Amino acid sequence: MDLRHLQWFAILCDEGHYGRAAERIPVSISSLSIAVKRLEREVGTRLVDRSRRPIGLTPAGESFLTHANTMLSAHEQALRDARAAAHLGPTSVRLGVFEQGAAELNGPIIRAMRSALGEQGRLDVVPLDFESHARALIEGSVDLAIVRPPMIDERIELHDLFSEPAVALMHKGHPLAEADIVSLVDAVDSVWVGSCALSPDTWSSYWSLDDVRGEAARCDDAPTSSVDDMIDRITSNPDLMTTTPASVGRCVLDPDIVLRPLGQDRRSPVAIAALRGHNVPNQDGLIRAAHDVVHRLIDLVPGGRVADAVGV
Repeated sequence: MDLRHLQWFAILCDEGHYGRAAERIPVSISSLSIAVKRLEREVGTRLVDRSRRPIGLTPAGESFLTHANTMLSAHEQALRDARAAAHLGPTSVRLGVFEQGAAELNGPIIRAMRSALGEQGRLDVVPLDFESHARALIEGSVDLAIVRPPMIDERIELHDLFSEPAVALMHKGHPLAEADIVSLVDAVDSVWVGSCALSPDTWSSYWSLDDVRGEAARCDDAPTSSVDDMIDRITSNPDLMTTTPASVGRCVLDPDIVLRPLGQDRRSPVAIAALRGHNVPNQDGLIRAAHDVVHRLIDLVPGGRVADAVGV
């Protein structure tokens, strides 16, 4: 039985509404519904009474929720005990890095954070993709993460570092490929690369310009979970496009892919994310080390601006 699905079930029971629960997790409503149905198949009976508004639990569901909460509490306590025991020895911090991380400052930031831990410390770098960059913190597989907001979740606190320009990424045969600058108004009518269902909704919406359009984008049916997936979809379908941080575009060396500046100074923020209430050794010192690097080396990032100028 998937512990993550137990967590989702408990949140659904707390909210009494699929939409609010999906936003809080955050996942799509369809992903949450599939997870609950999978739990019901494993248990062998219905847990949720979907005929009620707000939704209710069947008698089996009420009994199952009691045990699910016990299991989740035991899991959280086991993590706390294990981490406390681990911290009796050399300090160890797991740093998640989402895709290109902090662009040209990624390496300097990691080295500065390792130095901040001291000789007895160890910083393990964990690669994160579209699916895991928020979930990894929530599920405890990383302690801190270099991420690309927006990712609105009350369980996560963000420490802004800097921002860089966002760009349009598309096939050379796309109708907007010849434009010197792609206006946001022209871009919104395109068909967009689909995001992974487990990506934060606020993050996916920002990169598909939903805030400009005022509604969800028309997306490709095949969701992507990494930059490589995204490039593969675009090279397979020249009608697709997406927006992405300029530093990601600088790493794409495919002759069929073109990058164009976006109008209205669309930007990609970079931040260090931490889970509220999670005790990370020397967290303040690690974040200060990252800020110091940004203030010293921001000129290495084309179009980079320190955090005070970040806005999305």
